[in-house]
Amino acid sequence: MELLTEKQQLRRQMRAARKAIPPQERARMDAALLQNILAHPPYAQADVLLLYVSAGGEADTRALLESALACGRKVALPKCEGPGEMRFFLVNSMDELTSGAYGIPEPTGREMPVLTSRTFCLVPGVAFTSDGHRLGQGGGYYDRFLAQNPFIRTAGVCYALQLTDSLPHAPHDRVMEAIITEQTVEVCHGTQIR
Repeated sequence: MELLTEKQQLRRQMRAARKAIPPQERARMDAALLQNILAHPPYAQADVLLLYVSAGGEADTRALLESALACGRKVALPKCEGPGEMRFFLVNSMDELTSGAYGIPEPTGREMPVLTSRTFCLVPGVAFTSDGHRLGQGGGYYDRFLAQNPFIRTAGVCYALQLTDSLPHAPHDRVMEAIITEQTVEVCHGTQIR
């Protein structure tokens, strides 16, 4: 119970810090973050991009989605399929989205991508550590999905102010291969960027 309370308190703090970013500064940070994602080798080399539509003050991913789709990349977005269960479905345009669980835009199509060791998943989070630990929203959706697909490449994405020295974590929490912010790309645990 103590772990849960600690996580909830940290979520509140990080969400408040993220919300306090002035709009002009946020736009600058989002632009820098986009460049760092585009330059990350696993993103550039991916056969399929598992992305997400930002919501609730998260670092903006819409420019990334539009860029990937305009370049003809194979893009899939998550859809909640039930309590704690999430699947990714292919999209060809932002017009193929509808409001889904928690008011987050989700794909309307039902074509699932073939996932391989070259698939790259950009993972949202409320907070991260530079060694790859992540604090999510609390539903366990990404932890379950990544546990079922341990071979795909992962990178957590956040603003630098969301990085912390340590996070409460449980054995089932999936560790990221990299953390991408507007300032840096941190490769975690000596992961080789192939």
